[in-house]
Amino acid sequence: MNNTSLPEKIGLVLVIIGVTLMILNAFWDNSPYSGLLERHMLFYWLGMLSWALGYVQRTGKEKKTQEEEE
Repeated sequence: MNNTSLPEKIGLVLVIIGVTLMILNAFWDNSPYSGLLERHMLFYWLGMLSWALGYVQRTGKEKKTQEEEE
């Protein structure tokens, strides 16, 4: 298994934060953090975007090094 890149790790953390906020938003009524909890999808999709860009970057580098070896 290859090492994950930094954008992939950041994306995974943001996705986890987004899912956690979504769960808290569903079960926590009258929250003092309601403004933040309502933006759970922003964290989730930014995390997915970051992860996808990191994944594409990493696979591109792997493909390039594999072509150079051949």
